[in-house]
Amino acid sequence: MSFAERVIKMRKKTTAAWDMKRSIEDDLDDPHAIAASKVNISAKRVLAYPIGAPRASSMYDSCNRFHVIGTIEKYEKPEWSGVKERILFGIGNAYHYWVQNNVDLFEDRRIGWWKCLACGKVHSFGKPPTKHCKCGAHPRATEYLEHHMELKGKYPCGGHPDMFLYIDPHCTRVVELKSIKGDDFQKLKAPIIQHVYQIHTYMFGCAQDKTLPVETDPNLSYIMYLSKRHIVKTLPLKMFTVERDESIIRFIKKKTSDYKKGIENYPKFLPEPIDECMRNEFRNYRAKQCVCRTKCLELLDG
Repeated sequence: MSFAERVIKMRKKTTAAWDMKRSIEDDLDDPHAIAASKVNISAKRVLAYPIGAPRASSMYDSCNRFHVIGTIEKYEKPEWSGVKERILFGIGNAYHYWVQNNVDLFEDRRIGWWKCLACGKVHSFGKPPTKHCKCGAHPRATEYLEHHMELKGKYPCGGHPDMFLYIDPHCTRVVELKSIKGDDFQKLKAPIIQHVYQIHTYMFGCAQDKTLPVETDPNLSYIMYLSKRHIVKTLPLKMFTVERDESIIRFIKKKTSDYKKGIENYPKFLPEPIDECMRNEFRNYRAKQCVCRTKCLELLDG
């Protein structure tokens, strides 16, 4: 058998093998059905998070009673994730990663921790590394590692500031990054209230965080929104300056100190249930999904 005949024979075998792998879904006209046949679309229970002190990301509207009961009773908050949520959060995470790890927007003004992907070493807090790691890895083999803010004193709270921005040798500020739907982006005239409370928690908390090796500006920070839709004739970014609001700081102090008091005096002292649950006699969706609901009602009746 000649070389050409052997090649032809091999191609016929390959074609036959590929044909055998065709499925009914491959011939469908509906692109959604084809995607559903190839992608994992089942809902998954991703993680069960231990309930602890109030978090910056939910400071504005989280239930303090939930945090106290959940911490003492060692409850966990389950999070279910389907393909829609995975795609949505995946896009948001990709946006964060791009801003944090590329020079495209903030260049070398990005400040934070940097982790070597080769050996796992966390480099000193500062600008992106420019020298090889001690293991020999190129500085490009590092990625931004968000700072873990965890206060345990008078005002316990936690969170992960998205990024720190170098202003000058004496000034570093917190930046919160958000991706947003195109229509919502166009209508955005001011930062969303939940995000304002979130970044106030970072301004307040980072100023007290002893694990942070730099002093951050406690009076001014930024929230940056990125449009998920291509926009013509205007910048697809909006960046808002957030100046310290003492009424918000008082709210944060009250919420976190009440949490501490609840932990130390449980169950004698407990924060009140949120209005949403009281108004609907705990039959609202949020109450029905709350892992602390049974205990919360038990202590309320007691």
